[in-house]
Order: sequence, then structure tokens, then C-alpha cells
Amino acid sequence: MTKIEKARLRLLLTQPFFATILYATPCVETDKIETAGTDMKTIWFNPKFMDGLSTDHAMFVFAHEVMHIVLMHGLRRGHRQMMVWNMACDFAMNIFLKDGGLDMPPGVCLDEKYRGMAAEQIYA
Repeated sequence: MTKIEKARLRLLLTQPFFATILYATPCVETDKIETAGTDMKTIWFNPKFMDGLSTDHAMFVFAHEVMHIVLMHGLRRGHRQMMVWNMACDFAMNIFLKDGGLDMPPGVCLDEKYRGMAAEQIYA
């Protein structure tokens, strides 16, 4: 069983909300991106990036991408600058994921000053 399969299965056993959406969303391996991403219909991930993570951190990455879909970040962006908007979304939802018991990889966007704020507020 690969690390990606383990992460998906463990997510199913421990975080069924995220796993249900993850299993209903096409997930595609690609080397065209460095880490992972979504267009709200498909989740893409770089297998080399995922292989470099622990299983717990890979679970976080999948749940993180699912949250972008659930919170409709792609639809809410409007005319905002894409990179800044993505970071604002990351700050808003990573606190939620951490509070939900997911183990975050080092270097993710996390700052307690954004607790309780929506991505729109953080972006502003």
C-alpha cells in the first residue's frame, strides 16, 4: 500500500467528513505542480511531494484541498489577486484543520491572529 493510499484510508477512518468528499473527487497525480491544488472539481498532487511527507501530513494535504472545495474558495475569489487570495484562504482554514486534530506539515500558513476570520477579512 502506498503512502497516498494509506493517507486516504486513514482519513476515511479518522476524518470521515473530509474522506467522503475526497473519495468523491477525482485525484490526479501530476509533476506539473510542486505540491497540491484544486480547481474545485479535481484535486491534483505531485507524487514526489506527497512521498516526502509523513502519512499524517499527507492526510492534512488532502483535507486541506477538500476544504478549498467545501468553502468554495475558487468561486469566492472574484477579482482578487490569486496568490494572495489563496494564502488568505489557507490562513482561514488551517486553524480549523489544526483544531480538528490534523497534523500539519512544517511551513503551512498558520497564524492565531486570523482565528475566527473569513478569507475575505484576512485578504483585506
